[in-house]
Amino acid sequence: MSKDLLLAVIPARGGSKRLPLKNLRLLAGKPLICHTIEAARKAQAVGRVLVSTDDPRIREVALAAGAEAPFLRPVELAGDDAAVVDVICHAVAYLAEKEGRTFAYFAVLQPTSPLRTAEDIDRAFALLRDSPADSLASVNARPLRSAEIYRRKGELIEASFPPADGQCFFRLNGALYMGKTGLLKEGRLLGNAILPYFMPASRSLDIDYPEDLELAEILLKGGIGR
Repeated sequence: MSKDLLLAVIPARGGSKRLPLKNLRLLAGKPLICHTIEAARKAQAVGRVLVSTDDPRIREVALAAGAEAPFLRPVELAGDDAAVVDVICHAVAYLAEKEGRTFAYFAVLQPTSPLRTAEDIDRAFALLRDSPADSLASVNARPLRSAEIYRRKGELIEASFPPADGQCFFRLNGALYMGKTGLLKEGRLLGNAILPYFMPASRSLDIDYPEDLELAEILLKGGIGR
């Protein structure tokens, strides 16, 4: 695989309302963000691993873990309302301006998905590279049960349709987004032709609450995400 094809960007803000300094919380003895950095660095498809953060503490940890963190995000990209696509655009534009480097593809690796593996990254990129699609998103399947599907109109209402045998729906799990860099010029991470990359629920855990960290610890000890 060409090392010039894929730029992996790990967006990691310092602020987190539900779990303060979430990206630096310890998981299996190391900061949460380090699990994603290690997976990205092990992936054969990834040319460079860049952490985009507004927090000097996260930047220091990222550098120590072997990632690039050549800047701190500008103020306009540091708030709760900052769009991920703008963060990725900023990182790509930075490398183009400072180094004259461009990449055919980008990957967004959220540090809150610590169980995504290097193999996941490589398999996902191979799927995207070898297809006519312009983007890819990781998903995990859930069975479709009418009792779980609601719509809100002032109250919760049970869906009125029965599920077909074996029917399921797919949830974006946030672990992987990939696309051709041309999409960024349109202000998009995902294009019109989106490939799914299927992941099991066990590796689709998103860290949002303290109990998520506890569950991730158990899964890692059981060999998930290694």
